Parts: sequence; structure tokens; C-alpha cells
Amino acid sequence: MQKSIAFLNGAFMPIEEARVPILDRGFYFGDGVYDVVMAFNHKPFALDDHLDRFAYSSGEMELSCPYGRDELARLIAEGLSQVEGDELMVYFQLTRGAAPRRHLFPDKGTPCTFVMTVRPHAFDARLYREGLHSKLFDDMRWGRCDIKTLNLIPNTYCMQKAAEAGCDDAIFVKDGYVTECASSTMYIVQGGVLRTHPLTHAILPGTTRKHILQLAHELSIPVEERAFTVEELLSADEALSSNVAQRPTPVVSVDGHVIADGRMGPVTRALQRAYHARVVAACGPTYFDAHIDG
Repeated sequence: MQKSIAFLNGAFMPIEEARVPILDRGFYFGDGVYDVVMAFNHKPFALDDHLDRFAYSSGEMELSCPYGRDELARLIAEGLSQVEGDELMVYFQLTRGAAPRRHLFPDKGTPCTFVMTVRPHAFDARLYREGLHSKLFDDMRWGRCDIKTLNLIPNTYCMQKAAEAGCDDAIFVKDGYVTECASSTMYIVQGGVLRTHPLTHAILPGTTRKHILQLAHELSIPVEERAFTVEELLSADEALSSNVAQRPTPVVSVDGHVIADGRMGPVTRALQRAYHARVVAACGPTYFDAHIDG
């Protein structure tokens, strides 16, 4: 068993040996798409949701993957079988391939497919209980945030600036309304109602978002898919964010303004527990078990 592995254009290899041509359009244009799925006990969680989104992103970018859906799922399973660890992350990426550098799509080309299985960057479990401190940024991204492309400079830049300001996350704001975070979905709770931005071109259709909204329905928590303002965020009873690696996590301050009493609220806690139970039911016990109520 290895600590990580890569599959690149037909072969598995150590990540350190994976190489792509310098003329790959993913390298010089960011001309590609990707997705990420978490696996627990070597079982990918909600893989169909991620394959659906990958297919959507590929289609919107007019990219054709050399591997069909079932074959890609098989490659992911094979990669997971070769890597040690109870909690793993599988990253899969498709680019338009190598071609002379010009803006027009090449007439012919061989798409580059890359699958990477690694242990995820450790998320501080303390934040599940104590919450995130976030910073607001103007949403400077392109107009098709619903496509999960390789173009992430606004996301990485704002995350860096948030970290330099002593914060854990970056929240994007467009025309006074919160869209989402640099790598996660943003929610508020007001009067017992869970609110989040509707699915438009302005946000990524988060796979964890989908499960949280389903769980809210099962828990009889009212949901509104409606954009909320910065003022509504700052005056919310609760705020939280989620992504595939992070799970539902309280947001306790924004730009130094404390949200409510600065602690995890009851809706966030209920969703955190319900999401954890769904993961365990699908994949078995996880690392999160020791921290869900810790």
C-alpha cells in the first residue's frame, strides 16, 4: 500500500513521476475541469454526484473525456485500493490536452486525464466545534462559477489574503449579496430557516450542499434557496459553510463581527450530526467520529 498514487493517461504511477507536456492547455490556459470526492474506509462518498458534476463541467467546456463514467469509477476504485488510510481524497482532472499556444480550441488533440488519490490536507477538527473566522471579498470570478474549472486564481488569492488577516476562510460578495466561499457553500439560519444562494451561474452546485438541503428536509428544517445580503449574514442567528472535505462547519465571525453569540447554533449542530450519520451509513466509521460532539 502506498501513501498516494496517480493515474495519468492510461497508467498508474507514483505522483512524483506524473508528468504532463509543457504545451498542455491546462498548464498555460487553465483549460480544463476537475472534481474531488472523499473516500472513507476506501469507499467513495456520493461518487455519483461528483461524476454527474464532472460530466456537466466537461460538457459545458466542450471537453470529451477518453474514459466513460463506469471506467472512471473503476479507476477511482483501483486507485483507492492501492493507497493506505481510512480517509482519502480522490482528485480527477481533464484538460484539452497538448497543442500549440493559441486561444482557439485545437482542431485535433488528445485530452489529458489525471486522477490522484492522496490523504487530504488535515482540517482542524477544533473548527467543527469552535467555528470559522471569515473575511469578505468582492467576487471577482468569471461568470460561470457553476463550472468546476481549473481557473482558481481569485479563490486562491482571497484565501491567502484571508489567512494573512488571521482568518480561516474567504466569503465572496457580488452586488451586496453573498454568493459562496472560496472553496465552499455558504448558508445562514434566521428564525429557524436555512438559507443559501440558489443554483445559478454565480455559484458551484456543491455536492455537500445537495445533501445538506436533503437532510434539512428530513429534519423538518425550512429551506429557502434565496440570496442573502451581507447585512443579513451579519445579523443571522447562525452561519455555516460546507464542502466535500470540510462538512457542515459553523462560521462564528465575519470581518471581525461576531455572528450571534459566536458559538455553533442548534441547526448547524443538527445538520452536522445528520451529515455525519449519512457518511457513516454509506462508508462506515470515520475520523470525524471522535470530533462530532467533542
